[in-house]
Amino acid sequence: MAVVDDDPAVRRLVWTVLVDAGFDVAEAADGEEALRVIEDRPPRLLLLDIQMPHVDGPSLVHELRSRLHDLPVVVMTGRPHPEREADRCNAVAALAKPFDTDRLVGLVRRFAR
Repeated sequence: MAVVDDDPAVRRLVWTVLVDAGFDVAEAADGEEALRVIEDRPPRLLLLDIQMPHVDGPSLVHELRSRLHDLPVVVMTGRPHPEREADRCNAVAALAKPFDTDRLVGLVRRFAR
């Protein structure tokens, strides 16, 4: 799976929690970097921040859908109404920041194929 977030502390937290739970996790700091990472290593699940510089979450999902049609996306956002943000990206779920790490692991187990 891949985690894309411009906040290094959030990215490191997600990476650490998921690696400790036994998952293989790639990471990227923004949408541009994510496109390179995903090209080399297509993920089974994408954990995605909505607001990022260069290529934001919805734009990244739009770009990826042409290549990885069935890629499940979980959005992570500090914005109000995370479900609306998930709908914008046709995501399977949303995590409101700050999030519970047990919920994070549960969502990953549920949606990672």
